[in-house]
Amino acid sequence: KDPPTLLITGTADTTVPDSQSRQMATAAKAVKAPVELEIIPGVGHGWKSPDKDRRIAAMNHAVELTFRFIDDKLKPDSTGFGKGGQLQ
Repeated sequence: KDPPTLLITGTADTTVPDSQSRQMATAAKAVKAPVELEIIPGVGHGWKSPDKDRRIAAMNHAVELTFRFIDDKLKPDSTGFGKGGQLQ
């Protein structure tokens, strides 16, 4: 079984363009692999932005998404398996 994958990217990322993340998500879905894609407008790689408020908001959003993903997909339940079905 394929592990769940979370992809988070910014629309201004020139290191890993959001188009590559979209392609990866599409390829994963094509083989029924669990994938979530979040695209954050206006930020670059590592949530870089000349706008400090946008950068901080993007970082906070990415952290929130990451922790929610871990809780929803990877955190073990009482049987020792995560909700995503992965052995913990």
